[in-house]
Amino acid sequence: ADTARTEIAKAKALYGSQWEGHCKWRMYKSLLRSQDLPGASDDSIVCKIMEKGSGTVCPASTDSVTLHFRGWLMPAQYETAEGGTETYMKVFTQTYFGDFDPLIAAPQQMYVGGTVEGFQTALQYMAEGDDWMVYIPAKLAYNEKSSNAIPAYSTLLYHLYIEKVISK
Repeated sequence: ADTARTEIAKAKALYGSQWEGHCKWRMYKSLLRSQDLPGASDDSIVCKIMEKGSGTVCPASTDSVTLHFRGWLMPAQYETAEGGTETYMKVFTQTYFGDFDPLIAAPQQMYVGGTVEGFQTALQYMAEGDDWMVYIPAKLAYNEKSSNAIPAYSTLLYHLYIEKVISK
């Protein structure tokens, strides 16, 4: 979040209202929370635009998308087989293996409104062909609940690539 704030501030200072064309970082407050009231930093996702797609339509919460993704648990300590600990980012879900290549990876279709709050917010700001890294604080992910390979209070990092928006 600090990197995003710094880069956004630099771009705004240099380019004013045209800053978005010159900065790859974005911070978006959850769309499920009041946009009129100030919120805490964990009410927002942090996004780095790796590549801007050619799409012009962002999905609504009632739409579906086909997308490629990989999700990591933010750096945490894990026990090793030898009984020690190691710090790394653990992949907990993915639709592709190795380096991402949209020409050979198989996308997954999902309903936007059926995802966790932070994931849903990211998707609603993306368009077809967008390739983003998205940081989701625990409060906008699973919070105090755990889900399969995701422990409670986990901050998540996703690589998202939207292939297609399927409007309802």
